[in-house]
Amino acid sequence: MSAICRDSMGLNHLCLYILWCLLPGSSFSQQPEELLAKDILEVLHGRNAGEIAKASERRKDYLIDIAKAYRTYQLGAPGSEDQLYLLLPRSSEQVNRLYLLTILNPEDGREELTKLYENYYKAVFALAPKHPKEIRRLFAIVANYGGNINEGVEEWFCDLLHDLFEKSPGEYLRALADETKYRSVGLKCAADCEDRQ
Repeated sequence: MSAICRDSMGLNHLCLYILWCLLPGSSFSQQPEELLAKDILEVLHGRNAGEIAKASERRKDYLIDIAKAYRTYQLGAPGSEDQLYLLLPRSSEQVNRLYLLTILNPEDGREELTKLYENYYKAVFALAPKHPKEIRRLFAIVANYGGNINEGVEEWFCDLLHDLFEKSPGEYLRALADETKYRSVGLKCAADCEDRQ
């Protein structure tokens, strides 16, 4: 076989490979965000601990861990409540990463991802009276650890903190007394919505 023929066959294989990668539905043609959304949805559709674990093993990602913890919590697994708190954002970057759930736009399941974001935080804030040591971290999350935060998102978080204050004022005020950096956020959110402006 001549070198020209061999080079031509190699070029044909390369072209076929590129075309295959670009075909709709090919895993190579999907954006990383689409693949991430698909993996998260697979975790959320797990019907038991085994299915959830299998789906979450494919990729190591903070959002996959959040989906796994929340789905396990939904199924009522022992220790799942603690896992929700273990994964609470510890930095502005993680708060923003978690917010990515609301803007991922897969073909199917966008609402499920937004609900995951909302319900994860709703569960964490609602369960906070059982985990009073974490209330200070909730103040930091509402303040996005001092980073920039969308005004609508901040107001939504503030409403969750206000509900926590109404549900468990003693624990809230004890956490507020120990807080220095984000105390103003805790005070602002404890006030009624009309008084915050």
